[in-house]
Amino acid sequence: MKKVRDQILSTYDAQSATLSAQYQSVQSSDVLAGLLPFMPGRQRALDIACGNGRDAKWLAEQGFAVDAVDGAAGMIRQAQTVNAHNNVSYAVDVMPHLHTVREKIRTTGQKYDLVVLSAAWMHLDAPSRATMFRTLCDIANPGAVMFITLRHGPGPADRPMYAVSADELRGMAADFLVHFEHLTDGKADKLGRGDVWWDSVALKMPNHHVDALPVYRDAIIHAPKNTSYKLGFAQCFLDAIRHNSGLMREADDARYAIPLGPMLPQWMRMYNGLADAGLVQVRRPMADSLNATRRFADVAGGVSVHDFAADRVFEGAQAQSALRMMNAAHAAIVQNGPVRFISRPGSAHPLFAYVPPTQAGDDRVVVLNHDHLADRFGHILVAKDIVHAGRDYAPLIEAGVMREWARFSGRIAGIDDPAQVQIRLENVMKIA
Repeated sequence: MKKVRDQILSTYDAQSATLSAQYQSVQSSDVLAGLLPFMPGRQRALDIACGNGRDAKWLAEQGFAVDAVDGAAGMIRQAQTVNAHNNVSYAVDVMPHLHTVREKIRTTGQKYDLVVLSAAWMHLDAPSRATMFRTLCDIANPGAVMFITLRHGPGPADRPMYAVSADELRGMAADFLVHFEHLTDGKADKLGRGDVWWDSVALKMPNHHVDALPVYRDAIIHAPKNTSYKLGFAQCFLDAIRHNSGLMREADDARYAIPLGPMLPQWMRMYNGLADAGLVQVRRPMADSLNATRRFADVAGGVSVHDFAADRVFEGAQAQSALRMMNAAHAAIVQNGPVRFISRPGSAHPLFAYVPPTQAGDDRVVVLNHDHLADRFGHILVAKDIVHAGRDYAPLIEAGVMREWARFSGRIAGIDDPAQVQIRLENVMKIA
C-alpha cells in the first residue's frame, strides 16, 4: 500500500494547483448536503484529506473550530492560500494512522465532534480502510458524527482507486458498535463525469456508557477465542437484561445480580441448533464440550433439547435428565467458559462473578419458567455500567456479536463467505 499511497500523494502534490481550481468550482454545501441533518453542535471538526480546504473553510463558516489535514504538501499549501480562515488550522498528515492528529489529541486532550472524510476513502486498500476506521473511532468524541463520501467508477491511472461500498462501512460500524446510516446512493458527480457517481454515509458514536461499550467490543467481540462461548454468553446476557429485567436485583451499590438459570435453556437451544446447522463452534483439537447439552438426549427420561419449551414441566426421570443437561450448560458457561475468562480490557480481573445458589432445588421437578429457574442455578454479578450499556445499545452490540460469530464459524468450517454463515447463524437464533 505504501508504494501506491506515495504515488497518489505525489500526483496530488504535483497537480495541486489544477486540482484546487477544479475543487473550487463545486460548492461545499452541495458536496456535504447529506451531512446537514446530522450536523452536531458547532464545536471541533476534523477534515481528513482536506484537499484545497474548500470544505474546511465552509465548516469554519458554520461555526466549527477546524483542523484540516492532507497527505499532499502541495494541497495544504493551496488550502492555506485559497481557503485560509482564522478558525482553520492546516497540517500535513497521512491516512490511515494520522500521527499528527493523534499527537495533537495527546497534547491537548481534545478529540472531535465532527469528522469529515470526503472523496478519499477510495484511495485506501482494504487493510488500510480497516485501520482507518479504527482511527476514526479513536479520534472521535462520544456522540460525534463522522461523514464519509464514497466515489464509484473508474479513477485516473495516476491516482489509483479501490472499489468501496456502504455495506463494507456498515459492517465496520457493527464491529465497532457505531451507529450507521446510508444517506445517499448513486448521486451524480458534481464535476459532470458521467462514469463517476457517489454515495455517502453518516456514522455516529454512542454518547453515553462510553467506558462500558469497549468492554463488549474488546473483551467479547474482538477478543481472541478458541470457542464461541463468549459470543453465546453475550447473546444470552443481553436477552436476560432486556427481557427478564424483573428478575435482576441490586447486589450492592456497584453491581447487579442476574440469575443464570433462565439463560440455560436458551444456551442449549442455540448450541443444539448450531450443531444441527453444521456450524462447529470449537477449534480443533479441543474437546467439544459446547455440544454437551446433546449428550443426554437418549438417557433415561428421553428428554431432548427440543423439549425445553417455556413453562414445560419435567418430573421424575425426566427431571433428572433435564437437570443433567442444564448442569452441562451451566458448566460450559461458568467453570469452563465466559464467566471465568471474560475480563475488562487490560485487566486479568473477571468481568463477571458467579454466586452459587444458597439452597438446593427439588430434583424431582423442573419447571421451565423464569421464576422457578431464577434461584436454582445461582447468579451472575456484573457492574451496573455493563448492564446499562447492554440495555441501551443492545442492537449495536448484537450486530457486532453476530458478525464476529459468523466470521468465527466460517473460519472453522472453511467457508469464505461470512454472509452465508451469518444467514445460517441468524436462522438458529430465531429458533433459540
